[in-house]
Amino acid sequence: MCEILFRGKRVDNGEWIEGSLISGAFTTLGRDIKYILCPDKADYDCFEDFSEENGIFEVITETVGQYTSFTDKNGTKIFEGDIVRYEYIEGYVLRSVVKFGEYEQDGSGSEYPPIKCIGFCVVDCLDNCFDYMKTQNVLQTASECEVIGNIHENPELLDGAGNR
Repeated sequence: MCEILFRGKRVDNGEWIEGSLISGAFTTLGRDIKYILCPDKADYDCFEDFSEENGIFEVITETVGQYTSFTDKNGTKIFEGDIVRYEYIEGYVLRSVVKFGEYEQDGSGSEYPPIKCIGFCVVDCLDNCFDYMKTQNVLQTASECEVIGNIHENPELLDGAGNR
């Protein structure tokens, strides 16, 4: 069974927290808010009182990402928005962003038409790579990859200036 878990940066102090996502059901000051319920403080009676004391923290909406249910080769959980580094072919190291959604995957080098897929994938290859390497299912790379940062805290890794 896969673990459903989310991560986001707290609005109040910028710390990353993980937990269950309560999303889009609440509007404060004319804006939608996303919250994360921390599992170590999970008390479902707290839904009547949204406060830190009850384990509910407001997070920066753009930083929310779902756990892929995979860990990298070092045992680090892989979330949407992470930047991973992996060896695609021996000696050919790539960096990509982890996302969830529809994508086309072509592992044949254009010999066959790409397959339409939905799920977690590594996309937007940040290095000089062939078209068929640009999108891969995260399952194919998880055990070989290493989380080297995320799009929110490490924008310098998105420059595509070569292997790092």
